[in-house]
Amino acid sequence: MAKKRTLFNSYMQGDQLHINIPKETKESELSFVLSRTLYFMVQKYADDNHIKFGKALILYKEAIATDIGRQYDMEHKVGKNG
Repeated sequence: MAKKRTLFNSYMQGDQLHINIPKETKESELSFVLSRTLYFMVQKYADDNHIKFGKALILYKEAIATDIGRQYDMEHKVGKNG
């Protein structure tokens, strides 16, 4: 049996989310974990809202792009580092 490894872990402290990714985690492993997680999120969204997976995927794609853009904007605010 293969040895278990933690690919990443996350936790909340107050209202801040912390994500730790061990240095030995490969990009391909992290990508797989994230895409599987997104798949399950889209599937749950489709089931909860009684819509087809394809429609849920389109809606989720837009929401994810918006959220990532918002996170980028927050981390790269004008005046943050000059």
